[in-house]
Formats: sequence, structure tokens, C-alpha cells
Amino acid sequence: DVIYNERLGAQIGVRCEELLTRPTSHGDAKLIVTDSQRFDGTDFVPRLNKRLSIHDPSYLSTPLQWKEQLLENVTGSGVLIEEDQAYNV
Repeated sequence: DVIYNERLGAQIGVRCEELLTRPTSHGDAKLIVTDSQRFDGTDFVPRLNKRLSIHDPSYLSTPLQWKEQLLENVTGSGVLIEEDQAYNV
């Protein structure tokens, strides 16, 4: 959960590309990327799909998609706040 601005989000996309194009991944790599603040979490996905399609054209027909899901029964590090932590700056 480090996507606090567009630049960091873009770098997350680069790291995802590195993982997903590793020869040892064989398409089995799984990623969980979180953006609890909802700043720029999804911004890197279209660019990532475009870059991945260079390595594997199947990403054009079945692109990666951002999926928003509420995780229950999960305790993470950081401050626990009872209210929604999303905010606009």
C-alpha cells in the first residue's frame, strides 16, 4: 500500500511488469496491489496492459483489471481507524 501519488503508482506498474514477464513466472504469478487511500491506484493499469501486450499479445484480449474488494478479517500494520480511511487531499 504505497500508491500515494501518480509517480509511485507508475513505478508499481513497472515492478508488476517485471514480475509478470519473468521467464520463471510462466503466467502463474499472482499480485495483490492495494491503494487504501484511493489516490492513484488504478492509473498504472492501462499502461501496464499496453506494455505487457508487447511481451504477450494475449493481454490485448484479456487485459489485467483493477478489482476493488473489501477485505474482512484482515489485520495489517498501521493505525486502525473505525471509519473509512479514504480521503481527498
